[in-house]
Amino acid sequence: MTIEEVLSGFPKRITLKNGKRALIKPLERSDYEGLLNFFLRDVKEEDVVFLKDNVKDPGTIRAWCENINYERVFPIVAVVDNTIVGNASLHMRDFGWARYLGKIRVTVSVNFRKMGLGKAMVKTLEEVATGLLLERLWAEVVEGAQAAGAKLFLDLGYQKAGTLKSIVKAPDGALYDLGIYIKRIA
Repeated sequence: MTIEEVLSGFPKRITLKNGKRALIKPLERSDYEGLLNFFLRDVKEEDVVFLKDNVKDPGTIRAWCENINYERVFPIVAVVDNTIVGNASLHMRDFGWARYLGKIRVTVSVNFRKMGLGKAMVKTLEEVATGLLLERLWAEVVEGAQAAGAKLFLDLGYQKAGTLKSIVKAPDGALYDLGIYIKRIA
């Protein structure tokens, strides 16, 4: 399947456990302000410290929105009442041993957790990965600090493949283990 064929399957509409309707769609250049507001407003500081990028920096979000390459990173957002309430991405390689492996990242608004949104976003990215002929998906979870993330991936059939001990260092100096979760999709 081509990227154009994958994109033609969007947007997706879902109903959350609170009865609200959400729209899941690929990130677009015009989502800059909404995505920045999401990270500034709806993501707790204790969650931000464990993300790979400084999502509170407008330059980071601007770069994400201005440099979209769906063949390299397939980013999606969840929108409720014209407000972004979730962000997830599928990171891919086009060369080497990792070309059949996709890495998933997901962040959900504190106000929309435990409503099925994270699950729906991960399932959406699994569909994208399957369409793009990836064979395995990989997620990293900071043990202890991201317990809900670990539960989400286990519930979706990911297996804990290993743990990197004391590899994540929080700003206060505390060390955390990093769990690696893998799912075979092909």
